[in-house]
Amino acid sequence: MGLIDSLTNPLAAVGAGVSRIASVFRDAPEAGPTPTPAAAPAAPAPAALATTPWRQQYIDANDFQAGETWRSGDYIRLAQFLLPEGTEWRLERGRPYGFYVKAVQDLAGQNLGAPAARNVVINDLQKSTQAGQATLPATYHPDVAVWATTGSGRVKCTITNVDYTTKTITFTEPAGVNGASAIQVYYLSNDGDWRIRVARELGVDTSIVAILNDSFAVAHAVDQLNRRTARYWPQDTVLVQKQRLVLEVRTTVKMVWTPEAENILNFYAWMRQLKVLDDQRLGRVAEGVQRRGF
Repeated sequence: MGLIDSLTNPLAAVGAGVSRIASVFRDAPEAGPTPTPAAAPAAPAPAALATTPWRQQYIDANDFQAGETWRSGDYIRLAQFLLPEGTEWRLERGRPYGFYVKAVQDLAGQNLGAPAARNVVINDLQKSTQAGQATLPATYHPDVAVWATTGSGRVKCTITNVDYTTKTITFTEPAGVNGASAIQVYYLSNDGDWRIRVARELGVDTSIVAILNDSFAVAHAVDQLNRRTARYWPQDTVLVQKQRLVLEVRTTVKMVWTPEAENILNFYAWMRQLKVLDDQRLGRVAEGVQRRGF
């Protein structure tokens, strides 16, 4: 049929078009049954199961162990809290914490025949807002502690005065103290910086997450009991076994982690016991929370 015929016989043209359309669908496959969607993969087993409810807990200076030997001007791991096996700890953003960590100056003993007053000038001595609690003379002072090695062992010395204007500490040196470094004067310093980080062991490597940074000058000078000036934990943190909460310091004055220093370091936390099913995945999940929050 030509173009003219189609124009003069429109019904014939329509019939031919229908015939062509029908031929297209004539050989199409018949519709089959609707396929069943694949089942969703099973959820992975939990990394750990809680065996006790959460309870309030403090992480304090007594929980920390001594770390590296001090080096001037370098960040060193002064102390660390090793997470106990089978526990989970949570530290919440916005909780106040306490931080008073002392430096130390070594003195030679004078081998005195009888106890006598002794002065030592420490240029980086920092007065804290706790200083007013001291009633001298006494062996206790919130900013200062002095220890000496005598023939009968270690002795805590009496502090008679702390002059923050002249940076002078006066204490009583016992008799018979002999040795180049027989006396340790622990004191709050305004020198250097400190930081808290979380370390996770990965075989021969270590994964590190930074939590907070501060200076000794600021932390030791502000009123940590005042809501406006208190120091606050900066981010939600989860800690589990094989992780370490690490205190690192960078100073030009000597620091040693020891109970003699009577350091104050406390963080409010929640703790519960766990039955660990997948140790590696538990560590990865905890590290993810440290980087992103709860």
